[in-house]
Amino acid sequence: MALLLLSLGLSLVSAQELNPRAIVRKSYDMAKVSGVWYSVSMASDDMKRIEENGDLRVFIRNIESLKDGGLRFHFLFMCVPPVSARTGEDGCPSLPHPVEREGRAAPWGRAWGAGRLPDITPAGFRVHGECVQVAMVCERTERDGEYAVSYEGDNKVFLLETDYKLYITFHLRNIRNGTDTNVLALYGRVPNLSPSFLNRFEKVCRKYGLGPQNIISLSNQNTCFKYKK
Repeated sequence: MALLLLSLGLSLVSAQELNPRAIVRKSYDMAKVSGVWYSVSMASDDMKRIEENGDLRVFIRNIESLKDGGLRFHFLFMCVPPVSARTGEDGCPSLPHPVEREGRAAPWGRAWGAGRLPDITPAGFRVHGECVQVAMVCERTERDGEYAVSYEGDNKVFLLETDYKLYITFHLRNIRNGTDTNVLALYGRVPNLSPSFLNRFEKVCRKYGLGPQNIISLSNQNTCFKYKK
C-alpha cells in the first residue's frame, strides 16, 4: 500500500511538471484555451501598475473563446478607495455598462473605453475595498494569437505560449499618453504551479528585458479568492 501511495504521489508530481514537447507557440487551438485559470505570476516594466492597487493588477477567473474569434477574460478586481488622479475622487470610477458582480451576470460592452474602469454595479455605484467581477472582450486581429482592446489606453494582447492543460502565458502591451508599458502574465489551471513553470516564465520575461525584480507572485495574493466561482 505504501509503495502504491508513493507511486501515485510521484505520478501526480510528474503530471504537474513542464513538458517542453507540449509547448505551443503558434497556430493556437483557442477552444482549448477556454476554461478556468488562476493567476500565478505577473511581470512588468512599470511595477506600480501590477503591485497592490495597480490598475493592471487583476486576477483571472475564466477565459472564453468566442465565435467571432475574440477572447472574453473574466477577472476579479479589488476596487479600492485611494484618491485617483484619473477620477479626482477615488479609485473606482464607473462606466454606464454593468458587468458581472459576485456571480451575477449582466450585459457588458465590447470594450471598457480608454482610461476608464468598468462599472461595478448595475446602478453605477462605486464599491470600495470590495472584490468585483469584471469581463473584458478582446477583439481578434489578423495575426495569430494577437488581440486588441481599449482599457487605460490602447492595448495589444499576445498569447505567447501554452500547453493548454496546465499553463498559459500572455503579453500585454499598453500605450497610454505616449507611454509604453509591457506586462506578462502566467496563468495556471491550478492555483500553484511547480518551479519548472516559474522558471520557464522567468526565461520568457528575460526576452522582454524583465528580470526577477520585475516579477511578482500572485498565487497567494488573491484576496478575492473566496469569491471565485
